[in-house]
Amino acid sequence: MRRSPKLPPQAEWDFHPVTPAALADATLWEYARSCDPVRIAVEKWLASKMEGKTIRRHLMENNTAANRNPEHRASVRGLPMTLFLAGLQAIPDAALVLLVMRHPDFPCAWLASSARPNRDHPSSRVTVRPFQFVAEALTMDPADPLHGRVVQRVLSWHGNDSLLKIRWQDSSMEEIKADFAAWLAEESARHKGELRPRGKSGQKRRDWHLRGLAAYRLHAAGFTWRDARAAMRPFDDKRELLLPVFESEAGWSDALKRTRETLRAFEIKGARALGF
Repeated sequence: MRRSPKLPPQAEWDFHPVTPAALADATLWEYARSCDPVRIAVEKWLASKMEGKTIRRHLMENNTAANRNPEHRASVRGLPMTLFLAGLQAIPDAALVLLVMRHPDFPCAWLASSARPNRDHPSSRVTVRPFQFVAEALTMDPADPLHGRVVQRVLSWHGNDSLLKIRWQDSSMEEIKADFAAWLAEESARHKGELRPRGKSGQKRRDWHLRGLAAYRLHAAGFTWRDARAAMRPFDDKRELLLPVFESEAGWSDALKRTRETLRAFEIKGARALGF
């Protein structure tokens, strides 16, 4: 008789505590943990040394100082340029570099980290990129091999972000809003396939990455769809949450297939493979 597989630690497959505000960061974090080449690259970067200390130690000390001293936080926002550039050399994904810089306890599970309460903060969908990054990058020696790469990254983290410049003089709020709305309509047409659809289908699109990854990890631990269904029975009243609960074996298999494809794409595209 086949023995029932043992569930991995709950933080590896039960993502229902992840808040909507933290969903994008949690997804990026967990896929980076599950993509071996990316995870190894991040760990090597954090373990590398600069001025006698590991990058991880530098980041932890800097983040602690930023949390304790508002003036320090206001001046550098916890993201020293030198560490950011070192991260880009090791990991060609600015979004992941910035996330790990804020939380250098990688690769622990997102929900197992002691820093988790600090991660579930509300986030704006419209962001003005820190200008000091652009200023410092543009003052680099153009002959430096990193120059072009850094300028490209800081000006466009995901290939579609923009620095925001507003002409306030002789403008009214209504005129500014109208101009922004016109720009937004034109720009959003270029990214129609990336936008979250309305209604329930949109919600499923946003959370399927973590649900699929949970199924992928259970499958790696020896779980079949029936095993997982039995193990998830205590969560029957939470089917809409971020849990590996699938109504059919076909749904389970489809989730495994899509997660494998996403992990392969993540190795090359990083955060862009997740569509956030």
